[in-house]
Amino acid sequence: MDFRVASESLGGGMRLQLFEGGTPTDLTSVSFNATGEWQSWTTVSEELELPAGLHRIRLLADAALFNINWLNFTFVSGTNSVEESSPVAFKVFPNPVGTGELHLSFADPSQVPSEVTVYNAIGALQFTTKIEGSPSTVALSHQLPRGQYFLVFEVDGHYVSRFFAVQ
Repeated sequence: MDFRVASESLGGGMRLQLFEGGTPTDLTSVSFNATGEWQSWTTVSEELELPAGLHRIRLLADAALFNINWLNFTFVSGTNSVEESSPVAFKVFPNPVGTGELHLSFADPSQVPSEVTVYNAIGALQFTTKIEGSPSTVALSHQLPRGQYFLVFEVDGHYVSRFFAVQ
């Protein structure tokens, strides 16, 4: 895992935690020296092992006064993976969606997942919907407030996510 960070004079430190059932478990901790400027970036790498599945993680600052630009997870091995390019051919429409239904259209009905979960932009679970049968188009009724969301599902050991917005 890579952390892109900067700190003017004091350096910094943080922990990455797995947050399950209200209990945090430390996965790794990193510390780094000052980079000399707030926008003078360095990349700090740390190996960690995540259990298989979909999880909520938390980044906890241990030492203040630093900037973080990005985090990068690199999948090394195993059976489940998060794919950059989806192994499932599907469309999400309309996007953005107003009031009413968000539709998922699958090119191959055999790849329709058994359930779809929706999270808001900060990772809070909004709802999970079971899907019966193998329809080529799935309508998700929602009463979500305006905002940005991610839908997540699993097909053939691959987790697939897609962004959508509610106007």
